[in-house]
Amino acid sequence: MGKDGFKSNRKAVDAQFERNIAKTLTAMGLKQNELATTEIANMQAVDTGVMLNANSYQVNTQDREVVAGNSAHYAIFVTMGTRHMTARPFMQNSINNHQSSYREIVEAIMGEGFG
Repeated sequence: MGKDGFKSNRKAVDAQFERNIAKTLTAMGLKQNELATTEIANMQAVDTGVMLNANSYQVNTQDREVVAGNSAHYAIFVTMGTRHMTARPFMQNSINNHQSSYREIVEAIMGEGFG
């Protein structure tokens, strides 16, 4: 107890805030994988399913970021296009076209409280 008779919960609140951030980033990464997979499937150009299974994400809680990508060796050619194929930026589309989904994740998890 402090000299004013109140107990500080600052450490507990800060710790819960950091847990909520980590949970939010993970949920956003999972959502990104789901949306990118949908974008790939909607291209109707999937022969082997390699790209469908190559979406991944990594959470960096220290920098508070999620890095998403696709490890298929030809994903860059699909994304950027070639002289024989128009660009199909599936990763960018899955982020840019679904901002409200990401916002809902942030609001839901960060608004869970500190129980």
